Amino acid sequence: MTTSQAAHEPAPGPTPEAALEAALVVIERLEGEIRAAQAEQMRQVAEAHRLMHAIESHPSRNRHDDEEFVRRAMTCELATTLRVHERSAGRMLHEAAELDTQFTATRDALAVGAIGFQQVRQLLDTAHTLPEARRGEFEAAALDKAAKMTPPAFRRAARRLRERMHPIGLVERHTAARGERHIELEPAHDGMAWLHLHVEAERGAAIMAFARRLALRARDGSVRHRPQPRLAASRPYEPSKSRARMLQAPPAEASHGLAHRAVPRRARPVDEPGRPSASQRARALRRPSTRRGRGLNRSRRH
Repeated sequence: MTTSQAAHEPAPGPTPEAALEAALVVIERLEGEIRAAQAEQMRQVAEAHRLMHAIESHPSRNRHDDEEFVRRAMTCELATTLRVHERSAGRMLHEAAELDTQFTATRDALAVGAIGFQQVRQLLDTAHTLPEARRGEFEAAALDKAAKMTPPAFRRAARRLRERMHPIGLVERHTAARGERHIELEPAHDGMAWLHLHVEAERGAAIMAFARRLALRARDGSVRHRPQPRLAASRPYEPSKSRARMLQAPPAEASHGLAHRAVPRRARPVDEPGRPSASQRARALRRPSTRRGRGLNRSRRH
């Protein structure tokens, strides 16, 4: 090979391992930029909330009503701007206010990419179960763990940390949690919907079991759950035990104001002359409803 030919040949491309390493570096850099953008978005939402308060606040309203009016107005503006549901916009506004006041260190950790937004939400949700005086201490300890853990592991670690810092009895926690029960219906596509329940665990398990039985009944028509028709064309009619007893029992008798009392079957056998047998009555029950009534009435007249 001459020197001129070697100069015109393309240089060998990177190996797959090197290309993969370069792609991972880009993905990591983009994730850091996304987290920094989310932190900046939370800061801008909090600033917009303050501006909305300066615009919509009115001295004729009391403080509670004024804050509620401003909050609703800002929620509507966020939902319209981001084209999201008002519930999502309201949660974003609440999280931005928390990160701008009590949990500024958490927002700073998100800005530098040390933690993700999912971990931010887990930290905020757990911190709100603590007294306000202990939340700063909890934030510092939780941020150290969040930077080293995945979101599921951090959720468990944050719960254990909360228990150590502010132990509360199980009965007290359950009583407080029962006050947060709610039900939500979320529309879905094609005439369907999602039903969200936040209830006690035992009630949720009972509802789940009942819904599963309904689903199995609708899917495969299990014989154990599907009610069987009274008359089946593929087999002769077999009256149930209660109906057989009713067919064999004689009519009740009354005398001089005494209570009606059925005569035992041994005193009046089924094959008594002039009285139809149980098989004849069963055949009469298989006829249409109009003929059934006439047949039974005719037998009783005999």
